[in-house]
Amino acid sequence: RRAARNLALALLPLAALWYLKGYPLPTQEMEFRRLERQRLAERSEIIFRCESQGEAMLGDPNMLLGVTDTAVHTSSDSHTLRVWPRDADGPTLVTLPSELELQPVFTVGLAVVDAPEGTAAARLTLTLSVNDWEEDYTAEGARQGAVWLFPLPARHTEDDLRALERHALSDLTHQDANTFLFPYTVEFLDAEGALLDTLTYLGWDRE
Repeated sequence: RRAARNLALALLPLAALWYLKGYPLPTQEMEFRRLERQRLAERSEIIFRCESQGEAMLGDPNMLLGVTDTAVHTSSDSHTLRVWPRDADGPTLVTLPSELELQPVFTVGLAVVDAPEGTAAARLTLTLSVNDWEEDYTAEGARQGAVWLFPLPARHTEDDLRALERHALSDLTHQDANTFLFPYTVEFLDAEGALLDTLTYLGWDRE
């Protein structure tokens, strides 16, 4: 009886922590499914997983991306489910919910689903801005199964610019379809370098 009581006392802090974290389930995919049900979102097909150094410091390193006919879902252990509308007639770009790398270079990631058939290369041009600072960034895409992944690393070493850049890159990991701030263009090229299609978003004013 004393052993059972001691076990219950030992488990009490764990139960409290589980409650505070929203009753997460034991595997990330199970938690992903729970979040979909909680959001009343259609069950997606998980088509992409990639590791995050930031997530690895907290637990499960993987970020998940799933698709339905009308939406793209993204999630990680420390970021709740985000639901992006999926373009029925062309590619859709989403941001990954956590950093790809913290060291040696702070790097975030964006992903495109439904690239045009025949795409052999893809290039993202995105304008980051914070307050009065604004700068264009370019990222070359890498095919990762059913998606194209665009790693976007920091490039400034000066303290003032590095802080602004880090702020903007961190902003990216917290974006969703309703809050995306930064204008971008994605160019899709065939094996000969000919342009197949472009995906353009003009952004919206923070004010």
